[in-house]
Amino acid sequence: MIRWFRTASVLMAGLFVFMVIGLWLETALHVTGGAAFALYAVNRMIQSPSAARVIYLVPLGVAAGVSWWGLDLSLHSHEVGILYVHGVLAYIEHALSVMFSKDGMMFSLVTWANLTVMALIVFVMDPSIDKGRTA
Repeated sequence: MIRWFRTASVLMAGLFVFMVIGLWLETALHVTGGAAFALYAVNRMIQSPSAARVIYLVPLGVAAGVSWWGLDLSLHSHEVGILYVHGVLAYIEHALSVMFSKDGMMFSLVTWANLTVMALIVFVMDPSIDKGRTA
């Protein structure tokens, strides 16, 4: 019984930490992914410049806009004053309401879709272009 209680309390603590830093973590992941993709895109464009490489600018533009949106949502959802004045339960309620609001869910959807597009360009499109060029 104590083992289950300890496991449940660790899961609840992890859920609370995820809610506290959830949008910040997702925004940081997107900014990091966008920066890595920008370095990769610049390197590829320097190695072999072509008009087809303009496709790299689309996810980079989306990454810049979504990162700004995520920063705005993160600052709105993690108002420490709520925690200080109203307590933990009100803070959790506010964080969950922002995470699962229309904006929060759209932000997550656009973030993961853009990260998927970046990964597809790096791991699927570029190797197939290089393979077709050497054949």
